[in-house]
Amino acid sequence: MNLQDIESLYQYDKWATNRTIDMVTPLTQEQFAKNLNSSHGGVRGTLTHIYAADWIWFERWKGNSPTSLIQESDFPTLVSLKEKWEGHFGEIDSFIKKLNDKKLLERWSYKDIKETRTPSRWDIKFSTR
Repeated sequence: MNLQDIESLYQYDKWATNRTIDMVTPLTQEQFAKNLNSSHGGVRGTLTHIYAADWIWFERWKGNSPTSLIQESDFPTLVSLKEKWEGHFGEIDSFIKKLNDKKLLERWSYKDIKETRTPSRWDIKFSTR
């Protein structure tokens, strides 16, 4: 895995996320917030879960160790979630521009919600370990 691979995967992730947001934009506020009794509630819960997972992994890339995920209640509307995601993408863009292949292979420790781990940077985002 090299920087070009990371950039390509990130651009695809950003495209897919924006496409998903575009697909749910026509929903009413009631439809967006409705609990459908799925694994994460409904549309808002599922999108919040996806955003929160992406956010926590990025925080770990930056060297932070959050101890909890973002909550669905943090995003009362799709607009609030979309704005947060746009800012998040801007932070990732800036972060990736500062990376190089050597930095991707560096190891460092972070604490997940339960324990300390020491992966390489590329492994933390794209591995299933």
